[in-house]
Amino acid sequence: MKKKNLILSIVASLIFFIIGFFNIYDYGISWDEPTHFKRGQAYLRYFLTGEKDFQKAPVYNLNEARTNQHYHSRSIYQVDAFNVDYYLEKDGGHPPLNGILAAAFNLIFYQKLGIMGDVESYHLFEIFISSILVGTIFLFAAETFGLIAGIATAIFLATYPLFWAESHFNIKDPIETTFFTLTLFWFYRGIIEKKAKFILLSSISAGIALGTKFNILFAPVIIFFWLLVRHFYFKGEVLETILKKKMTLALLIFPATAVFIFAATWPYLWQDPIGNTTQVFKYYKDIGTETDFQPNFFIGSWNTYALRWIIYTTQPIMLIFLGLGIISIFFYKGRKKEVLIFWLIWLILPIFRVSVPKATIYGGVRQIMEYIPAMALIAGVGVEYLIQNLKFKIQNSNLKFKIFNSKLEFLPFAFCLLILIISLIPIIRLHPNENVYFNLFAGGVKGAVDSKIPAAGNSFGNTYLQGVHWINENTEKNAKVALVQGTTLNMPSYKFRSDIQYSNYHWSGIKREGEYLIELTYNYEVRVYLYAWEYVEKMLDPVFVVKSDGAPILKIWKNDLAHTKADYKKSEVQFEGKLDLKVKDSSLHITLPEEVVLSRIAVIFKKDDYCQLPTSGFIETSQDGKSWSKELDPFELDQLGWKSKPDPNVFRYMFAARSAKYININLENNQSCLFNDPKVDLIILK
Repeated sequence: MKKKNLILSIVASLIFFIIGFFNIYDYGISWDEPTHFKRGQAYLRYFLTGEKDFQKAPVYNLNEARTNQHYHSRSIYQVDAFNVDYYLEKDGGHPPLNGILAAAFNLIFYQKLGIMGDVESYHLFEIFISSILVGTIFLFAAETFGLIAGIATAIFLATYPLFWAESHFNIKDPIETTFFTLTLFWFYRGIIEKKAKFILLSSISAGIALGTKFNILFAPVIIFFWLLVRHFYFKGEVLETILKKKMTLALLIFPATAVFIFAATWPYLWQDPIGNTTQVFKYYKDIGTETDFQPNFFIGSWNTYALRWIIYTTQPIMLIFLGLGIISIFFYKGRKKEVLIFWLIWLILPIFRVSVPKATIYGGVRQIMEYIPAMALIAGVGVEYLIQNLKFKIQNSNLKFKIFNSKLEFLPFAFCLLILIISLIPIIRLHPNENVYFNLFAGGVKGAVDSKIPAAGNSFGNTYLQGVHWINENTEKNAKVALVQGTTLNMPSYKFRSDIQYSNYHWSGIKREGEYLIELTYNYEVRVYLYAWEYVEKMLDPVFVVKSDGAPILKIWKNDLAHTKADYKKSEVQFEGKLDLKVKDSSLHITLPEEVVLSRIAVIFKKDDYCQLPTSGFIETSQDGKSWSKELDPFELDQLGWKSKPDPNVFRYMFAARSAKYININLENNQSCLFNDPKVDLIILK
């Protein structure tokens, strides 16, 4: 390894880290971060003190945290109910090592030193690890193709909109991608240089990656295909290398090291190593294979969603040089050709594995972020290849301009500067919502949203913070705030002004109690609380909208009469007309004498030992008795966030100003209690 390249890789990491650090407060949190932060804190405390709870920890003071962002007696994510005993019983899903390491950063920079905010200290860990990735791929490219390839590669990675944004608030994918890359980098060096110490470093990286997410299990597949190519095509000394005593030992230790780190950092596994590990594998199988979220993106049984998403969300300049880098494979020879094939396998596999029949991916491609370093490396080679060809042509042309020729050595650096400027434009323009970026091929973010690309416009919770800032600066004293779909964990409560009342119980529906409703607006793959969504979108005018590239990605509504659309400024009244009720098969049919605007319905019934409560089924409405519209909220869903336990002998359902004359309540069987002498209480808007 050249000392100059090593120093420059550290410089690349530092530049990325410093820039990321200085805008760390611009970003919110990802909606699944709190789960990892809470678990990380519980396990970290257990590892450091042996204590399974937070009884000896300081008491969290929300009011003090709200007035002092650097209040640091205790993290908001050190929650008494979520202690080690809780996780020993109910843990599972993704491994916890990344959360534990993030909690360590919180302990140092927030709780002990008090120099950063609570959430931001966790995010410091994410930026730090992501900066290591930038330096690593600079080094990988520079060592094999030279300085310009290294610089271009680092630029492409650092300015990749998804990576740049989520290096600030994604607790899993940038971390996994970094250690996935380190695993491949050290393994490659170990084989090429025939040094067992690099294989050991690779195994440690693999262990940390395995302790973060199971994506690393696909790295051996990349390595296997590369070794096959190296052995048969390049006649590399693969067998001779791996059969050396130290190398063989290192390779045998590799899986044991990775599994040891994985198991040693997850106390949940200690109780039942085989059973609990099996449950984790089942979790990954379920989320990776069970549901097709993008049926319109299938060609036969193959899902093109990931590939098309990558094409639409990669900056065009990077796509151009990626293509050139792939083409250059046919012109390079020896070690350079070999490493390019290695990177190409690395690029293809993550995309391939979520495209094969029965595989699933959702929410864009953040879950397979490990493709980005490989793409950046190949694109960096594309820059190097173009520059070398340009220099060759210029030097062998008839150009005799001495000044031009004397400055020729600066051409590569000027070219890299131009790439940097072009790549920074969308980063600056979309800040701090860079992860919603779509390129000109998709028509920008607005074009992608209008084209109904699943998850287009999704900031994964980051944009909530911008809504919080607006609420803090523009709302009246003691304002009430709730979310439409998210949970209150999606926004840390201490970020709100101290007088603001923040709880989803404030959602009042048609009662219009004046609460502010905040929600991300994008092409949801799965929407819940559909009554609430229809209510705010159909009946209310937003008071604040965050737009990215012309597309709304967050809205705030005020649920009062003043901000209700003119057509819906109506009051709830009891319907006094005669209702025709008929029970047929497993349905209750309700016919009104006239068309009305439905608001809610209550069906009072008699419960006995022989009937079943109406817990599942669906409602449909019609204006003419021929064309029917199905209501999508399931019966068991709490549509309005009832503050008290509802009467078990009453079936209730809400409608967002639905015009109808006919109502069918369809149940799964004809033994429902709903059919026992039903009495219907109908509330309409008038």
